[in-house]
Amino acid sequence: MEKFNLTINRIWENTIETKFGPKTRYSVEFKERPKTYISSWAAGWNQGWKTGDVIECAKEQLKEREYNGKKYYTLMAPPEARFNGNGVSKEEFDMLVLRVGNLEELMKEGITEECAIEQTVENIEDGIPF
Repeated sequence: MEKFNLTINRIWENTIETKFGPKTRYSVEFKERPKTYISSWAAGWNQGWKTGDVIECAKEQLKEREYNGKKYYTLMAPPEARFNGNGVSKEEFDMLVLRVGNLEELMKEGITEECAIEQTVENIEDGIPF
């Protein structure tokens, strides 16, 4: 897999309304590709990007498409950050499965959904993952 480095020259953050609710999308100009804007959906793998950061990416991550005679580019999540094609890592997904399982167990014990969620939120705030 061919990899190369890109240096962030400028970055913008936009909130876009999607059928799944509001999502954050980055538009990035890289020093190595001036006046070419590359977009990327915000996720754990690209949170905290800022001007001057050097990003290592694989050639396969950079997707190009044409629309109305213009070329558009998207930087996809690296393979290790993808799970089920939605940008959620395997670790994040496993953590969510554990949390849902914990809520289901609490509800089976007769604890109301509201109380179970409140208890889970308290555990998260205490640093307990589930």
